[in-house]
Amino acid sequence: MGKVKLKKGFELPPNIQEFCDRVNNTPLNSPSFGQVLSEFRWEYDKGDFYHWVPLFNRFEDFFTEQIKPRQDLQLKDAAQFTADPPFPVENCLQVLRVTSILLENCSNKHVYASYEHLGSLLAAPHAEVVAAALQSLLSFLKKTHHAHIRWHGYKDLNTRLNVLAQGWGGKEEGLDLLSCVSEDQRTIQQNLAKATTLKFDFFQEFSSAAQQPAGVAGASGKVSIVVRGVDKLPQSDHGLLAELVQRYQVDEQHRFSLLCKIRQARSFATLESRRLLVFTRLISFVVFAQSSPSPEAMSGLYAAEPEMILELVALVQTEAPGLEWLRALAVRALGVQVQDRARYTAVIAGISGGAGQGSGLLSVLLHKAVAAFIACGTQPPPSPSPRIAAPSPLTSPPASASTAA
Repeated sequence: MGKVKLKKGFELPPNIQEFCDRVNNTPLNSPSFGQVLSEFRWEYDKGDFYHWVPLFNRFEDFFTEQIKPRQDLQLKDAAQFTADPPFPVENCLQVLRVTSILLENCSNKHVYASYEHLGSLLAAPHAEVVAAALQSLLSFLKKTHHAHIRWHGYKDLNTRLNVLAQGWGGKEEGLDLLSCVSEDQRTIQQNLAKATTLKFDFFQEFSSAAQQPAGVAGASGKVSIVVRGVDKLPQSDHGLLAELVQRYQVDEQHRFSLLCKIRQARSFATLESRRLLVFTRLISFVVFAQSSPSPEAMSGLYAAEPEMILELVALVQTEAPGLEWLRALAVRALGVQVQDRARYTAVIAGISGGAGQGSGLLSVLLHKAVAAFIACGTQPPPSPSPRIAAPSPLTSPPASASTAA
């Protein structure tokens, strides 16, 4: 984490220098900062990260001043979770949108060094900010100009990505990926009470009987938290988290997981929020799988999600309009598993036999995926929000044709 030094004698193109100067001369805490960034569009040929070092360093200033001090991202002091000033949503989204576009199109992006900030934003109190931070990470991992990024991630970020990549129930419970994003909401409505109930178990050790929450005996034990109808509660996600942390003495290592469970339970209330939830899970999985996770972490994730492959296949198969961005991510999620030797056979078997469709399914899926991306032309598929940079198609458009969402 930190600022990047510009190479000696490296001159910025005049049009890039002009834009960087405008951003650098705009106060970080002003709405004008986000407004200036909102004008950015990719209108260049092949990009070089070093051309944009002044801009990335300005973003580092923004993260350091506006994001890093926030208690609702650190999740350390429960009494302070809701004490921060209003979150700079618009400015943050524009910083992440421009970051994603630049990382999507620039070579030499291996020198990018703001992962810690992106990791902290995964605890942001706004779902769009979480999704935009993940999109920036995905853009960083994308192959650019025939260059390959070897990224090893880092421990705290990988831990959060692992949590975000975990599911919430499968087809038997009516909570599979396709049901979550479908216009036909009957299955979800039938299971809404279950979906909006927060259930969270963790093990805790207590130094004395006086510290033990109600219902826990002994010096250590399993603590179960159950809250029904989370979508109808007046508290914010972080407000509810603060209450539960204090009531059940949830230690720091479990707080992000609890926050994610709260988000999930609240997100099932509407189709839009469910689709953003699925987007967040899929993109987290794709990034996590490419961040050098431990074999134990990946095997644990797969063991907990035995229906993942079939759910992804079902999502790729759907012909529902407006879901191209989710189908593209589902293809990527299958693709990163194919690259795992231990997972290859299971993925090919799931695709080839998928849901009883016979051995011709693999060919059908490939044709659908290619047709969807060709239909997008040189434009990326739509994003889950107009304020988030769109995910790139698998067959990347020429850099000069890329545009911001």
